[in-house]
Amino acid sequence: MKLIPIKDTQTAYKSIFRAAKILTCLSDGKNSVTEIAENCKLSKSTVSRLLSALEKSNLAIRDPLHRKYFLGYLVNRLVGNPKTTHLDLITLSADEMNNLSKICGETVVLDILVGVRNIRLHTIPSVHNIRVYDDNYDLPNLDIQGAAIKVLLSQLDQ
Repeated sequence: MKLIPIKDTQTAYKSIFRAAKILTCLSDGKNSVTEIAENCKLSKSTVSRLLSALEKSNLAIRDPLHRKYFLGYLVNRLVGNPKTTHLDLITLSADEMNNLSKICGETVVLDILVGVRNIRLHTIPSVHNIRVYDDNYDLPNLDIQGAAIKVLLSQLDQ
């Protein structure tokens, strides 16, 4: 394993932070080297060098006619991937879902609505042994109206 000198590591971190600032500028509609340099408080040569690297990695694209840069294919692909988005939603909501589950002891579900269909992303099952199922729905796609029945029945003794 090759060790990287501390100075090179610090330079790499700076480049990543600067590239992130540039991508943020592009997403905010600041598309010229001059606008980006002013906004990021960087020299035009640094911005040009980083934009070139972003372009080579498909994170940015350049319109040669107008000399403007835009978010590239790879950014759109990463953001547009539903699996990534769903994992982000689950990660961001996991603590709250766990807290809610501890408080009420009931099944806690994270669904998203796509068109007219509910898609189940994550479920924390009830601590109670009683389960209510509706034959009209699959367990993974249980509709919201079944929740009221489960809450009422969960209050009964075994």
